[in-house]
Amino acid sequence: VKHTDCSFCNLSKESIVLTETATAFAILNPSPTSQTLVLVIPKRHKTNYFDLTFKEQKACWLIVNRVQQLLQKQYQPDGFNININIGKTTKQPISHTHIHIIPHY
Repeated sequence: VKHTDCSFCNLSKESIVLTETATAFAILNPSPTSQTLVLVIPKRHKTNYFDLTFKEQKACWLIVNRVQQLLQKQYQPDGFNININIGKTTKQPISHTHIHIIPHY
């Protein structure tokens, strides 16, 4: 079920989808602070990563690996941070599960 107030359920036309599976996709982060930060997002709206099915979790990590390869080939970063914020105390910015892939140079 898509949530009308969720920006991940209702991507803008400007969103750049890098890769996807039947249950997840990756987009370039719309924030101008990092050109190459990528978000991996399950297609089903769930706030908590642990509420995703194993199939959805597996699809997310498949995409994380794909994105890492794409970023490595295109930008040659020196390393990566992979991050998931879960819950209000972590200041999860959008209440739709997503994984940050942050390259470092």
